[in-house]
Amino acid sequence: MPRGRKAPTPLDALEEVRQRRLELAHKREQWERKRTEAERALQELPDRRRETMDANAEQLPSGEGLQATVAEAKERIDYFRGVAARKLDAEEHAIVDADLAFFDRLDVEAIQKAGAALEQAAEGITTAGGAIRAARNTHSTVRLARIRRGEGPPQEMLAGDFASAVLEINEARRVMGSYERLMLGYQERRAAPSGRPKPTNAEVRARFEAA
Repeated sequence: MPRGRKAPTPLDALEEVRQRRLELAHKREQWERKRTEAERALQELPDRRRETMDANAEQLPSGEGLQATVAEAKERIDYFRGVAARKLDAEEHAIVDADLAFFDRLDVEAIQKAGAALEQAAEGITTAGGAIRAARNTHSTVRLARIRRGEGPPQEMLAGDFASAVLEINEARRVMGSYERLMLGYQERRAAPSGRPKPTNAEVRARFEAA
């Protein structure tokens, strides 16, 4: 029995819009090149007409077709940048708004993933800091021994302790935690039973700001 096709997700719909946006950008680039080439040809047109007259040719090159190309290119580029782009924006907004709970879950997952990565980074920096301090202490012991023996001492080890990096990571972890609580609060409000009073968006945001 053939397997049924997997139902498309909102992400699939967004990807389809993204592909059309790329196609739109490609078309815009093509018309921008046509416009540039036509404008360059128009700039060169007087020289070409003089060369044609010097050659006693009866038919002089005309800029009518080039001017039409420039005008059409401008019209199409303005359309691509304005009307067409706004239509795609509206489609993206409609996809997200139609299943905001789905994107709320993606948001929380991304925040949690970022928080886990920050936690690993903090642990890595802490481990690296300890290793650097141990290396610095060992190097200092050897350096002092060389000095006592009257030998040219190796250069003193001046390695950072990553204190500022730890502060930045901890601040980022605090921010990620606050946003995670905020988004979980929105999900709680949406999932609350009908008989149970739901926290308002203002209450959820107040919890976030307090955190």
